[in-house]
Amino acid sequence: MTLSFAETEEQLHLHVAAYLDQMLPFCTIWHHSPNEGSRHVSYKLKQKRMGTKPGWPDIEIFAPAEDTWAEKPLAIFIELKRSSPKTYQSKSQKLIEQQLLSAGCEYQVCRSLEEVDEFLQNKLILRGKLE
Repeated sequence: MTLSFAETEEQLHLHVAAYLDQMLPFCTIWHHSPNEGSRHVSYKLKQKRMGTKPGWPDIEIFAPAEDTWAEKPLAIFIELKRSSPKTYQSKSQKLIEQQLLSAGCEYQVCRSLEEVDEFLQNKLILRGKLE
């Protein structure tokens, strides 16, 4: 897979999505939780009542034991941030990070496709390497 530079968080997310589709082991599944963006207040209230959590990470990955280096199932969460000193985690994102880590999940803030690749290479038996 060829690396492309991402100027915005959305561009980074699109590169990461393509990477995950190509590199994750076949029995591993990933999902994006669409918490970002401007929405009508009634939609936000409905989502909150249905369980949407502020600060939830961008990417969720669930891997069976046979797809991991740890030889145990893993729940992995990645928060994507634009590669800029002005982007940082919100209070709610930091709180969710601590809660997920306390629950035994893997969590990482990544600012580039290379960071995602490096983080996942140490956790999962991927189908290839980033070029």
